[in-house]
Amino acid sequence: MSHFQRTCHRVLAFALILAVTTGLPALASEPYVDPQRVFVDLQQQSADPESLALVFWMPEEFWRFIMTAGGPAMPEEQLQEALGVLHPYMIFAVIDGTIGPFGGMTFAEDAAIRSTFEVVDREGKQYRPLPPADIAPDAQNLITMMKSIMAANMGQMGAGMHFLFVPATDADGKRFAAVREEGAFTVKLGKQSFDFRLPLGAFLPPKTCPVDGESLDGAWKYCPYHGSELKAQGSPEPSESEKPE
Repeated sequence: MSHFQRTCHRVLAFALILAVTTGLPALASEPYVDPQRVFVDLQQQSADPESLALVFWMPEEFWRFIMTAGGPAMPEEQLQEALGVLHPYMIFAVIDGTIGPFGGMTFAEDAAIRSTFEVVDREGKQYRPLPPADIAPDAQNLITMMKSIMAANMGQMGAGMHFLFVPATDADGKRFAAVREEGAFTVKLGKQSFDFRLPLGAFLPPKTCPVDGESLDGAWKYCPYHGSELKAQGSPEPSESEKPE
């Protein structure tokens, strides 16, 4: 893992701070979430060694995970009220910076990031960040709190992280991205593009290869080693005639 990758994972530790817990176990009462993969599957970062560009998608399922992981259970009514505030938006935490010849880091301001940021769905429709006036006050309060936490705990990089809200639905009111459904979208930040392919394995229980029983990524349809269609764990074993040769 590169120095930048390690730094990125430190940045994403803000989720652990918000959860106020020493561990993030998957909860049996909630839809499946793999806590070890959440922060990997939801982030995309630049392959350019001189760039510090990072995009972290925070879908509604991520917020449910954070609000229910560890500690006393949040009452369902309160949870739904909180998620309802965030439901209209796709929320992204974004860093766009560069590394100087002597290792100094410079980060773009919010206005500069907004001017080049857009989400493109699989049909080519473009979605731009919403102005603060179009964001619910409660949602803005959450982001204000997060920005304060980031600046206090991550220094210059934390202060360089900006939170952008994009409409979660198209012109017909249809949601175009969901972590547990097939789909795709691209985030464009300046000249860089970050592709999100859905569903995300972190939010799906593992599947089993019918040939050797190996547990594999729940987002996969077929075993990459045998070409066999994967089965949901716990499904009946195939008969000998159904097994591939």
